[in-house]
Amino acid sequence: MNAKEEFLRSVPLNEVKCAIVEYEPSLSWDEDEKHTAKLPCDFNDEDMAAFLKSLDFEYNPGFGTQELYGTIWLKSGNWLDREEYDGAEWWAYRRSPDIPSELLAIHRTNS
Repeated sequence: MNAKEEFLRSVPLNEVKCAIVEYEPSLSWDEDEKHTAKLPCDFNDEDMAAFLKSLDFEYNPGFGTQELYGTIWLKSGNWLDREEYDGAEWWAYRRSPDIPSELLAIHRTNS
């Protein structure tokens, strides 16, 4: 699987606020193969291009040890993070929970 292609398929680019993706290949002892791709907040087109270029590699998303880790923050306040179950990997969408009305109704007074 190509990490860049998976990212582009899984993530609406116009919603991205910032991101960090770490690659740790499971079948390699070579520390040089490990790397981290970072997309800063308030990124520009060049930052996005460099981030996507750093994700342009093949990895094994199938059954075995997890190889990609990370978090993608969205402008909406929601986010995606890497999930793994029984060796299979994917980006999981996380929705920020609604604030309970009883918390919104609390008013503090200065004492």
